[in-house]
Amino acid sequence: MTSTDAVPGTYRVIHPELQRRFTQRATHTVTWHSDHGAFASHESDTVALLSLLARL
Repeated sequence: MTSTDAVPGTYRVIHPELQRRFTQRATHTVTWHSDHGAFASHESDTVALLSLLARL
């Protein structure tokens, strides 16, 4: 089983080091220059990521 974590690069509510620790459990990680609303502010990236994951 694979998992993917999308990390908003400028989100500071969770300490960046703690975010990196969370992503270590994921098989794949993507980082977007974004705040909390990464999926909303990166709509085309979200669609591309979901399309890629659906083909796996």
